[in-house]
Amino acid sequence: MEKVYIPNWVRIFFVLKEEGTQNISQLARYLNLFPTNLHYIILEMEEKGIIFTEKQGKYKYLFLNKKYTGKSLDYVINDLI
Repeated sequence: MEKVYIPNWVRIFFVLKEEGTQNISQLARYLNLFPTNLHYIILEMEEKGIIFTEKQGKYKYLFLNKKYTGKSLDYVINDLI
């Protein structure tokens, strides 16, 4: 069976949709990514309005934009195009 490439921003979207708020360290461990690489993806997603971030103490937490809660990936993609 051939492996399918799923973009990291899609993986992040689904984790936040299913698991809820995460901090960068939690998300990096969950997705098996380096926090530095994750940071650049998060910046792009935040710029596009897919997620919001909030610093609480020494951690930065990620929230899925309420506009996309309960929506499909197709909805998000169509909204961004």
